[in-house]
Amino acid sequence: MAKKPLVSVVIPAYNEGKYLEKCLKGIFGQSRPNFDLEVIVANDWRSTDQTGEIAKKLGATEIIVKKPTPAYARQEGVEKARGEIIACVDADTLLPKNHLANIVSEFAKDPNLVGVTGFMDGWGGSFWERFSYKWSNILLWSLTFALGKRGFQGQSFAFRKSAFLKIGGFNTSIYTGEDVDLGCRMSKVGKVKLLKKIVGISSTRRMRKDPLSKAVSRGFLTYLKYIWDLNLTKKDKEPFANVG
Repeated sequence: MAKKPLVSVVIPAYNEGKYLEKCLKGIFGQSRPNFDLEVIVANDWRSTDQTGEIAKKLGATEIIVKKPTPAYARQEGVEKARGEIIACVDADTLLPKNHLANIVSEFAKDPNLVGVTGFMDGWGGSFWERFSYKWSNILLWSLTFALGKRGFQGQSFAFRKSAFLKIGGFNTSIYTGEDVDLGCRMSKVGKVKLLKKIVGISSTRRMRKDPLSKAVSRGFLTYLKYIWDLNLTKKDKEPFANVG
């Protein structure tokens, strides 16, 4: 019998105790007919809640990250990961039951495929927040790929570690957009595919913390910068504050 591939799930976290347990239970509850699993929580050293304890209690490996940016946390997590298939997931994101099995199948049937992303749905908040989160996401990324551009969505995406190492990994000098930037660069060494399905259900909490227009505009400016090379801000913005 052929050995099953190992999937490493990497989750950057900073005071995510309120959300992490639900995220991890969804990951460990995945249907696993065609892969083995490890989960790494890259926990910001400044975390003061139960993030680390929750990670270890549920069977994840915790690593402590010394530099407080999502890009650096993801980079550290991927470097520690043992799997050839890496899935990056936000701590407040829930995965569909068969998501990891589906991405393993995608990589198995196409050796030229180096990365996959897809559509995001939202949970929590108002109906309008969830509706706008989902459908703006679907329309934007459908159009992006239709026009020949490529990128990853940070809440849930996956790639081959060999391709990641080939391009030097995440750009750890930037505060936001490291996911989109990685997908753009990875498409230079292989195929990046948009799965036309929901690949994650992420909290709309930042829309509640920031005004909706501000949250959307920040994400859209990041998208324009890395997908279309349109830098409309004078300097790289700091990441969204942790909103608990």
